[in-house]
Amino acid sequence: MTRGGDDRKEQRHHRPNKGVWASPLAIWNATLYSLGLTGRPNPGWLALDEHPDADDGLQTWGGKNTGKGVSTMQEHVPTYDEALSLFKEFNESESLLKHAYCVEGVMRYMARKAGEDEEKWGILGLMHDLDYGRFPEQHCKKAREILEDRAWPEDYIRAIVSHGWGICSDVEPQSKMEKTLYAVDELTGLIAAVAIIRPSKSVADLEAKSVMKKWKDKAFAAGVNRQVIDKGAEMLGVELGELVTDTIMGMREVAAKIGL
Repeated sequence: MTRGGDDRKEQRHHRPNKGVWASPLAIWNATLYSLGLTGRPNPGWLALDEHPDADDGLQTWGGKNTGKGVSTMQEHVPTYDEALSLFKEFNESESLLKHAYCVEGVMRYMARKAGEDEEKWGILGLMHDLDYGRFPEQHCKKAREILEDRAWPEDYIRAIVSHGWGICSDVEPQSKMEKTLYAVDELTGLIAAVAIIRPSKSVADLEAKSVMKKWKDKAFAAGVNRQVIDKGAEMLGVELGELVTDTIMGMREVAAKIGL
């Protein structure tokens, strides 16, 4: 699926068919399965009926839910521990947690490189798939409801929602933080897939040139949307090779957590 371009507006808001489009998480699950770190993954977007039914009513956190997705509480700047606890509340899958740690690591690395708030960027990386485990068919939409109900700051919520731009969200990344999250989420899946076919099965000795060789092979990790990564690099104003290198560096910092 492509993103951007006036002649692609209709495609931009088209949701993929179940079991056809492979999300970054699907690639990640397949990677973990090949390493023997998780059970057999379900390919692509998981059907809603493959997940436990969830209560439509969202729990409040010290405030009253208005019923319109907006809480009456004052805005709350979350701590890392609060964010991790909330993520685990909505996601029981070990592979989801490993993917979250992976994107968190990359976002922290990118924040330091850009002289930005590492803790904030890291929390956003950790939380970007908050709603996926319980609400895969409402990905990004439920995240807003959950976080608004807990009075999270709007810039945190917007960044999380915008990472699905063109696939499951109409919110286009605008800030550097949002553009970075948009670009690296998809890319982590490709890098993980390249890493596991190496003798070391690790990102420790992986270089960008190895990833770029597999980039050209469209049959390799076919579920990775290379157009999204290209668009992300373009939005950030960096060369693709530089984005790949930075993402590898970020993944190295959490290699023990993600099993690579």
